[in-house]
This record gives sequence, structure tokens and C-alpha cells, in this order.
Amino acid sequence: MTKIKGYLLPLPPFEEQKRIVAKIEELMPYADEYDKANIELGKLNEKFPEDMQKSILQYAIQGKLVEQREEEGTAEELYHQIQVEKEQLVEEGKIKKQKKLPEITEEEIPFDIPKSWKWVRINEIASFIKAGGDKPKEIIDQKNSYYDVPVIGNGKENNGIVGYTTTPTVEVPCLTVSGRGTIGYTCYRSEPFTPIVRLIVLNFPSGISNHYIEYVLTAPLEKGVGTSIKQLTVPMIKTKLVPLPPIEEQKRIVAKIEDLEPYTERLE
Repeated sequence: MTKIKGYLLPLPPFEEQKRIVAKIEELMPYADEYDKANIELGKLNEKFPEDMQKSILQYAIQGKLVEQREEEGTAEELYHQIQVEKEQLVEEGKIKKQKKLPEITEEEIPFDIPKSWKWVRINEIASFIKAGGDKPKEIIDQKNSYYDVPVIGNGKENNGIVGYTTTPTVEVPCLTVSGRGTIGYTCYRSEPFTPIVRLIVLNFPSGISNHYIEYVLTAPLEKGVGTSIKQLTVPMIKTKLVPLPPIEEQKRIVAKIEDLEPYTERLE
């Protein structure tokens, strides 16, 4: 009360007091609108790096990020080379003969691609696609022989989607896709490992860039199936559409994305 009683007050004439109050009430809605706009701007700034990354990837898989070069051939030619290579692997007993997938319909195609590209299903260009299994029987000491490690996928760290063991079952460079619980994490793996049950492993022949497919899969994947646990299944991956460019263009797309990544990181 002592402080209130002693508070200094700049006192204008009564009519001016009324005009001051009227002016403040007139301006307050603008202040409120500014506050809302400032909050929205903050949200946009926070999302912008992620949206920029998505835009770059969208341009990449639509054939708009790098130019097409006639001397690099066509995806149709590449597709036939891959089929020949896969048939050879089947004859050598290295992979199993794959069932023929349904033809791609116009309704399935989400956007236009360059004439030198080709729409394919992943299983048509993959050497093999398989799901990880349960913890191997030979694991005795969990600390020493089996552990989960952080994996960087889609710009985020996800704990526990790759399990290593003393006897790795995958020796070749491949892509791993998290298919259960954390759908959409895609990562390139170059060292031998044993995939755990939450992973789907994809391997591709020489005409396909693992990193290009990784960027294609970085886009949001199909919704999972199931009730309590949403999961991405092997059949869903096998039938997923991929816009396929010639191999040299795949490499240039990957290089261009990697050139642009530092700029999006700076935005963050």
C-alpha cells in the first residue's frame, strides 16, 4: 500500500485521458495480430530447413535437380541390363527367381518424369529384399556379441535399428529400412551386420546407386499396416514405385544433393 500510495502518475486532462484510452483500444488488435504473425513466422522458420530438404529431394526424384544427358543412355536400357544381371545371379544360385509383379498403371504414377527415365517397382531392380530375424541362437553374452547402435536416417538419430553379431549374415553393401515402430528410417550400410527383426534389407546390382534409392525412400513411405504396431512389410517395399534415371544421372543427383545439404544445415 505504501508503494501504491507513493506511485508517480503522469496525469493528463480528463478529455485527453479518454482519447488516450480510445487510441490504445484502437491499436491493441494490431498488436494482437502482430503477436500471432510473429508466432507463425517462428514456426515457419523452424520448419523451413526441413521443408527445403524435402523440396530438394522432390526436385531430385522428378528429374529437375540436374540436367539429362543424351550420351548417358536411358533407364530403359539400364533396366534391361539389370534383368540380364539378375538372371545370371539366379543361374549361379546366388539369388532366387522372383515372382513377376503387376504392371504399373497410370493411376499409380504420382508425377511426370523425364523421357529418359522409367517407372519401376523396387523388386524389379533389387537383387534381394528380406526382413531381419530374431536374435541369433549363438548369442550368449549380450554385451559383447550383440548390441543396438544409433543409426542416422532421414536426418534424425534413431536408436536400436541395427543389431551386430559375431557372425554377420549380410556381407554386401546394402540399404536398411526400419519397418516396424519407426517407419521411414532409411540408412546405407557398408559394413557386415546381422539385421534385427525391425529391419528390411535391400541389395541392388551394379546399375543402381544405393544412395539414390536411399534418397527416394527418404520421402514419406506408405502407411503401415496392423493395429497396435504399425509396420512396413516386405511386400509393400517390393511393390513401391521408383523413378529410375540412368546410372550416371543417379550419381550426379546424389552428388548435387550432397552439395546442397550443408546449406540446409546452415539454415537450421
